[in-house]
Parts: sequence; C-alpha cells; structure tokens
Amino acid sequence: MFSERKVLINKIIGKTIESCYEYFTNINYLATITPITTNSVSSPMGKGSDSLPVQINLFDQDTYLADSMQFNLEYLLRLYSPGVWYVMPSFRGEDPDETHLNQFIHIESELVGDLAKVMEVVEQLVKKIVNSILAANLCDQINNKHLKDFQKITKFEIVTFQEFEKNFPFKKYPHLFKSFSDGSLAMSREGEIQLSKFVGGPCWLTNPEYSTVPFYQAKLPGTKYALSADLILDGCEIAGCGQRWVSDKETLSALLEHNVQPKPYQWYLNLKRDYPLQTSGFGIGLERLLAWVLQEKDIRNIPLFSRLKSDVSYP
Repeated sequence: MFSERKVLINKIIGKTIESCYEYFTNINYLATITPITTNSVSSPMGKGSDSLPVQINLFDQDTYLADSMQFNLEYLLRLYSPGVWYVMPSFRGEDPDETHLNQFIHIESELVGDLAKVMEVVEQLVKKIVNSILAANLCDQINNKHLKDFQKITKFEIVTFQEFEKNFPFKKYPHLFKSFSDGSLAMSREGEIQLSKFVGGPCWLTNPEYSTVPFYQAKLPGTKYALSADLILDGCEIAGCGQRWVSDKETLSALLEHNVQPKPYQWYLNLKRDYPLQTSGFGIGLERLLAWVLQEKDIRNIPLFSRLKSDVSYP
C-alpha cells in the first residue's frame, strides 16, 4: 500500500504546491478558493472538446461539478487585479486513459494581460517547480536527465497550428489531427507526440483553429485562429492558456458561434459589460506535470487516491 513510489509522489506533490505559493507570492498574485459546483461549466460540449461536464443533483437542484473554476477567477480578478490563482480539484466525465483523469488537481490562474504575458507566467512557474524538485533531491533515485536538460533551456520554441499543418499536411498525416465535418482541424494526441519530436524540447503550440476551442478564448483578429496556446512537454499537453474576450458583445457573439446557450452565462456577459478588462489565464494539470517529472507513461498511476469513473474507491 505504501510503496516507495507513492512516498515519492507525495513528496513531489508537496514540493510542487510549495513552489506555486512561493512563485505567486513573489509576483504578488493572491491565492484563493472557490466552490466546486457551478451552473456554467467552462467547457460545454462542442467541437474539439475532450471534456464532458459532470452533472449532479445537490440539495434537489441540478448542477455541475466544476471542470474548471476559471470563470470564478475572472470574477475574483475584478476584486484583486494583479492576479489570482488556486490549486483545487476539477472533474471531467470522459473515459479515463493514459493522459486523462476524471478527477484531477488543477493549478489555475487568471491575470490582467494578453496571451504573451500568460505564456511567460506559465514558463516561469514550471521552471520554478522543476528547480525546486531538483534542489530538494527528490528525483535523485530516478532518471532525471530530462529535468536537468529542462533547467538549461532559456527559450521555449513556439509553433503555430498553421505552421505545424504546413510541415505535416492533413492529407498526408491525417492521424496527427482530429477532423470535423465542417473541415476544421485540431491536433490529436499523435500530433502532440510528433510536435515534440519535431521541436526536440519544450514547445508552445499556439493559435489553434478558433472553432475548436471554448467560446471564451478570443480570436486572432482577421483570422480563423484563436489566441490560445498549449505547452507540450515530451508529447503531452501540460498546460493550456488563452486570452479572453473583453466585451460582452464579443463574448455573446462567441457563445452563439459555438452554439452554446447564453442563459447560463448571462452573469458572465454582465461582468464583461460592467467591468470590461483584458484578462488571460491558464490551467496546469498537476498529475500530467508529475507524470512528466516521473516519466510515467500512464497518468492513472499518479494519483494517491484513485477516482476513476469505473471504480468504487476508498477512502
């Protein structure tokens, strides 16, 4: 039950959370907590989504377990403008696999600024976590060459979705993409693996097709691409981030374009109308980050408390 591996994972979790507090305190971001239930999920089912909302009945009311509390962070950012963040659980309803869990720990933050700024925050946070893990000698007993190599990197490569498709055209490499009936494309798991091989190190995949991202991600003006980016480490998305719409009119248009009913998001539209602000945010899956740190191929081996959809788990 209490294997050396579990002991190590527990220590790395603690060091990661400690690193988050140190990093965000240093840049004057405020730690917060939010409810884990919501009636306006941040990933309503749509094209390109790999997230199913988890509906529950609580106190005789239908609601959802939050897949992300990003909207809460956008609200709280109006109360504290430098930046807000948390480490909390998130819930997803899709079938678990090597890179997906039904319940996982989310490191999320929202800040005032654009996509470039939030990408820089993610990079510095991941570097801080890796440096802290190595400084604590937590990975001395495993192969940590990838972590030491990561320490030496001063610049993450940036590849746009358009550039990737140019190098690996869909007609020749269809397995690297998810394709949709209207002709739009998103990157597949195989595509992420190919991108890592192509770049040979940490990489940002930026500007996916706008129709394949959630409605709240803003669009690169004059294009069909989104102002969002995923951090890819060794063939797996570790972090996702994006720039938000500023106005209520832009957000409403995005909701309609994505075929999402506006009613559950009326409060969000009111927030954009009454307190317009250029914000961006990110989410890091803690277990995915730890899987990369430990070079674990199956994320289901990372949680100390398994909560897979098919399992009855204790405690």
